[in-house]
Amino acid sequence: MEKHPFRIAVETHNSLESVAHLLNPDIIFFSPLAITPIVGRDLVLNVLQNVLPTIKNIKCIDELRQDNKTVLVWAGEIDGYSIQAVDIITHGTDGKVKELMLMARPFPVMRLLYERVFERMKLILPNAVLDINQN
Repeated sequence: MEKHPFRIAVETHNSLESVAHLLNPDIIFFSPLAITPIVGRDLVLNVLQNVLPTIKNIKCIDELRQDNKTVLVWAGEIDGYSIQAVDIITHGTDGKVKELMLMARPFPVMRLLYERVFERMKLILPNAVLDINQN
């Protein structure tokens, strides 16, 4: 099976702009760092480009495909702590990524990631709900 282009971009540390053409302009990204979905190709790329450099030694350890879904299982490190994540990618009938859902663990390491990128996320996503106490 050929590797998914999103996987290749992340593994080779290429700019995610190289996969921008694979994303639906109205892509919906369900991020563990935001309560509300992040909508739109430009916003999604901006978030990923600001968050991914915080995660070191990213490796895809499994890739699964069925019908219009691709699942990528990742491992990496944040400040020396291990993190595991799963991307669930849904493709539209045109083959473009129309939905990206990211789930990650363990919670204490995700909290560390959140603390590292929170201020940048507020600037990138002024209308997103990033905190449960946000009004």
